[in-house]
Amino acid sequence: MVACASLYLVSRGAWVALGLLLLLVLIVWVGLFKQTACDVETKNAPDGCGNTAYGRLRACHLRDHKRAKHDALFALFGLRNPTQAWRVRWTRSPSAYGRTAPAPGSTPSRVTNPLYDGAILVATIAGSVATIIALVLQFN
Repeated sequence: MVACASLYLVSRGAWVALGLLLLLVLIVWVGLFKQTACDVETKNAPDGCGNTAYGRLRACHLRDHKRAKHDALFALFGLRNPTQAWRVRWTRSPSAYGRTAPAPGSTPSRVTNPLYDGAILVATIAGSVATIIALVLQFN
């Protein structure tokens, strides 16, 4: 297709348009198709990821590297990546780290809120009984 467009522009003598077309093709090839390294900064490799990527604007096969590259491209123009609103982020509170299991024979676990836990137990049992009664009445 590019060759046909080039031949058409040459036949018309549109050298400036031909130069712009070839420049556009070169930019697209380097940005999206040329085999290169990923180059996303990582903790282990200070020079960047060495995995193969196809195009300077694209990242390797790792999802985090693709996200980092897309975020960096939007940040280059002072924008925020619009897909960040739909990303699922799984976080844990910092207090969850470093917990150890209690030693055997240590203090038994306590119910922290006995009134609430008792009310939930009663509501669960009552709901189950009501469901069974409704099913029996429906089938009779």
